Amino acid sequence: MSLVIVGLATLALAENTPASPDQGPVVGGVEMRTFVKPGSHFSCEVPRQWGIWIDAHHEEISKVYGVFLKKGPQGQKGVPAMIGINYFAKGNTTFKSEEQYVRRNTVPDPILPPLKGEKLSPIRKITVAGREARTFDRDTFTYYPPKSMRTKEIPVKERTVVVPAQEGFYVLFYEAPIAVFDQYAPVFDRVLQSFKPGH
Repeated sequence: MSLVIVGLATLALAENTPASPDQGPVVGGVEMRTFVKPGSHFSCEVPRQWGIWIDAHHEEISKVYGVFLKKGPQGQKGVPAMIGINYFAKGNTTFKSEEQYVRRNTVPDPILPPLKGEKLSPIRKITVAGREARTFDRDTFTYYPPKSMRTKEIPVKERTVVVPAQEGFYVLFYEAPIAVFDQYAPVFDRVLQSFKPGH
């Protein structure tokens, strides 16, 4: 499949609720706070009340430095909404380049057929932190509860943004059950708007 690129766009500003002096900005009813990734890899605003997960040990092995945030425990039937911000440093163990990441996530596998009903959007150009970035959406499925005989197929939507760096690249993504995707999309927009890369 050839990559489809459409016109350059800038991110629309999310509606913000004025914050009181003792709180961060509120976006879509969600209070935000500033997060700074140790090592000066990046900073951005993230949801204050969402669960946060960092695997510092794995980062040193993989050279992928990031943070994951979850709105849970129940986005829909136990599937949480999740936001992730990752810096893939030069020499990381997963992807050799930004281009390889985009191809791997947008070009169908020649051996494995796509999931029935899965849909991938065209790649779009946007501006993040003053840099030309690429974004694409995927409608797919996850299964809950995992490793269960009574697992249910839950429709989810993924939004991925790939931002170039001086060395390596960044990937910011948002995933949520389709039923709540639009509810938290402005929160992800705020993460993108506040994102400040360190490389």
